[in-house]
Amino acid sequence: MFRLVLLGLLSWSISMSSRAESSSQDYVVTVVTGMVSADGHAIGFMAQLAPGRTVELGTDAQLVLFRFRSATEYTLAGPGRFATRDSGIVRTSTTGTLQQRAMDPAFRQAVPGAGLVQAGVTMRTGVAALRDTPHNGENVAPGAPTFRWNERPHAGDYEVVLADADDRVLAQARPAGNELSLPAVRLAPGAAYRWELRWRDPAGQARMAMYRFQALSAEHAATLERLRPRPDTSRSASILFGLWLRSVGAFSLAEPYLAP
Repeated sequence: MFRLVLLGLLSWSISMSSRAESSSQDYVVTVVTGMVSADGHAIGFMAQLAPGRTVELGTDAQLVLFRFRSATEYTLAGPGRFATRDSGIVRTSTTGTLQQRAMDPAFRQAVPGAGLVQAGVTMRTGVAALRDTPHNGENVAPGAPTFRWNERPHAGDYEVVLADADDRVLAQARPAGNELSLPAVRLAPGAAYRWELRWRDPAGQARMAMYRFQALSAEHAATLERLRPRPDTSRSASILFGLWLRSVGAFSLAEPYLAP
C-alpha cells in the first residue's frame, strides 16, 4: 500500500513539473483586442499558445504574448499572420507588425496556475471579490497593514485584533466600517501574524473570524517595489505583475491587476 501511495505521489509530482515546464514554454495572452485566432479558433485573455501555432489578426487587432521561459513580450498588430516557434514568434505575411522586448527576469516565475479560472474569453481569479483579507495562508507586503472584511449582520462596531506568532497583541481597534489601516504598526518581512474580527450578531451573540497570514520576505518585498506598475506602465506589464503577486502568495494584492 505504501509503495502504491509513493508511486502515486511521484506520478503527481512529475505531472505538475511537466505542466509548469509546458507553461514556461508556451506563449500566454496578456492583451487581446479585435479579431484574433490561432489555427482558426478564437483566442482570449490568458490563452496559452504552444510553439507551432498559426496566429491570425484582423484589421486593427492587437495581441500581446508573453513567454515565461525567456521573459520576453511580443506585441502583434494586424492585419497579418504570425507563427509561434520554439525560437520565438515570426511574421509569415507581408502585412502586420511584430515587436518584442525583454521584460524583468522576475516575471519568469509568474507562470499562470490553477488559481485562475477561465470564464469566456476572460480570466478571473479564484479569489472572491468580497471576502475578509488577508485570508488564511495569504502573504502581504511588509509595513503598515490594512484589513478588509465582508459585511455581516451585526450590532454595534466591529473589533479587530492583530497578534504576532507569539500571540502578542500588536493592535486592537473598534472600527465602524469594513476596513482598518494601522499606520503605526509595521509588519516585519517574513514574519507570521494572525488577525481576528469580532462582532455581535443582531441577537447579541458574540462571533469571531480568525485568519493567519505572513508578510513577504525582504527579497520578495524589494521585487514587488521594483515591479510595481507606474501610471505609464502598459496593461500587459500590469497583468504580469498580478501574476507575479499570485506566484508569491499575495492573492489579494494581485486581484486588482487581474480583473477583467
